[in-house]
Amino acid sequence: MNHLVSFAAALCSVAYAGKFDEGSAEREAMKISGPMAAAFAPMDKDGELDFTNMRKMAARLNEWGLNRVLVGGTTGESLNLTREERTAVAKEWLRIAPEYNLDVYVNIQMESLKEAK
Repeated sequence: MNHLVSFAAALCSVAYAGKFDEGSAEREAMKISGPMAAAFAPMDKDGELDFTNMRKMAARLNEWGLNRVLVGGTTGESLNLTREERTAVAKEWLRIAPEYNLDVYVNIQMESLKEAK
């Protein structure tokens, strides 16, 4: 695995050589500042995805002045949901986000190398 990570880092360093150097405009544009909420995947009592109350969650974040939400693994989803389920959660957040002035950040980590590919 370390070889894969090193190889991927080497490819990225060649592809983006100098582009994201400290102080570059590209790097500054990508910085995230301010609070971000780690949202849980909405589930029913049987552990199945249920988007019924997601708009309420988005409205509450907006009410609190939060405009960034991180979804897809920060609260255990990477262990409990399939890739398809995590994708469905991300798509739903991305669909409703503009209505609530939210920027959505999606955690794409996977516990399985096979799933991550």
